[in-house]
Order: sequence, then structure tokens, then C-alpha cells
Amino acid sequence: MTGWAGTVPTPITIYHQVFNDSSSDTFNGISHGNPGESWDAPVARQVQAINEFGRRGSSHEIVSADYFERVETMLEIGVPDVSLYNERDIVILGATGVDGGGNPVGGTAFHVEGEPSENRRGPLPLLNKMLGGSVRVRRVT
Repeated sequence: MTGWAGTVPTPITIYHQVFNDSSSDTFNGISHGNPGESWDAPVARQVQAINEFGRRGSSHEIVSADYFERVETMLEIGVPDVSLYNERDIVILGATGVDGGGNPVGGTAFHVEGEPSENRRGPLPLLNKMLGGSVRVRRVT
């Protein structure tokens, strides 16, 4: 007799770094007027699914040699709590852990694109909210 445990997918571990906007950068006490950026230490989170999107429609970008060399990947990640993710956060997929300095070991970094959504609709809105939502991430190199 087989149990139901074999049919439940195993959660996927990702590492999430929250974006901090510090309003301006300062170097040696001198502000340069550029927006300051930093990210918090990576936090291991469990997600339910990761789906890849194909390119939709044709591109409106000017085609150049750099255009053909890049890799563009858009993923949608099923998360239990969309409120933890914000635009410009970093999500690292495939990391095997963190080193002594708190940096992810291996993996590929993606940026959260747009606002996460609670996109699970149905006749039971409170139950659907408990199931989480999705976060879209993009990697362009």
C-alpha cells in the first residue's frame, strides 16, 4: 500500500535577498547623488513550484550583436506568502547553501520583476489566500 506522501511535491529551497533603497550613495562622506542600493543577507525560503515562461510575442528591441549573445529567462515561482517579496529583490535558485560570509554558494541570481500577486482565484477566497501566490523573476545576462 502506498501513502499519499509520494504524491505531494517536495518544497524547493531558494535564497531570497530583500532590496534596500538608501536614497543616495555616499563614498568617504561625499554624496554623489546616485541612488544607493543594497540587499539584506540571503534567507532560505521554501517555495512550491518554479515554472518557466517562453518569450511572448516578438521583441521590440533593436537587434545587435549583444542582443544575440544574451540569455533571457523569465520564471514564475509559487510562494506561500507573496508579502515577503518586492520588486528588485534578488532570488537565487540552485544554491547549495551559504558560506561563512553569508553569501549563497553557487546558483543563479534572478531579480523580482513587478509586484507579486495572489493569483489563485476561485469560489473560496480565504482558502485561496492561504495557498499563496506567485512571484515573477527575470534573469538577463
